[in-house]
Amino acid sequence: ELDAVFGHFAASGGQSKKRAKSLDGKEFVMMLEYLAVLPDRTSKTVAMDIFQKAKKHSSDPSELDWEACAWGLQKLAKQINIPYETLHQLRTQKKDIGSPNSIKSPSTSSIRSPGA
Repeated sequence: ELDAVFGHFAASGGQSKKRAKSLDGKEFVMMLEYLAVLPDRTSKTVAMDIFQKAKKHSSDPSELDWEACAWGLQKLAKQINIPYETLHQLRTQKKDIGSPNSIKSPSTSSIRSPGA
């Protein structure tokens, strides 16, 4: 799941196919915002610190390839006390909590007729 999100943000900005295999700092931040990690669970400063550390694990020293991004996301997940495997679910949870569609109105089928 996270690798698909990575691929989406790596391909943003009209990059060539070669460049579409990595994220720069701005794309990393956009991905974290999309995942609802920023600004709710951590700061941009912390995110950029992890980005800088993760670059050391990347084949491109100026950007994050998938392996380096996954390393950074694992560090971030540990820091914010969320299992890495559930990072992609934060966005859905946030949407469900704030969405008017998540508020259920009583349905007529739940009203029982007398003597039923």
